[in-house]
Amino acid sequence: MNNLTFDKLFDLIEENRFENETVKKIAQKIIEVERNWKTPVNDLNEFINVLEKEVEETVTSVSLNKLLKKYNRNLAKMLGNLKVFAIF
Repeated sequence: MNNLTFDKLFDLIEENRFENETVKKIAQKIIEVERNWKTPVNDLNEFINVLEKEVEETVTSVSLNKLLKKYNRNLAKMLGNLKVFAIF
């Protein structure tokens, strides 16, 4: 079985080859996240594997929301630290 590449996924989005708008939106979000991902990956399967390692469980809506909250907390903490340094 061939793995789905991001180029092919992008082509599918451009050609609007999805069964419904929800699936298309999910594909668009995957492309958006992959472009900003810290580690280069070759295909969608590899991306999901890396994402599952980051989430430390199977990728679900719940696990992704937990990861988002974790990143937001870390970002808020870093921004708070930057404000302290800016005062000095």
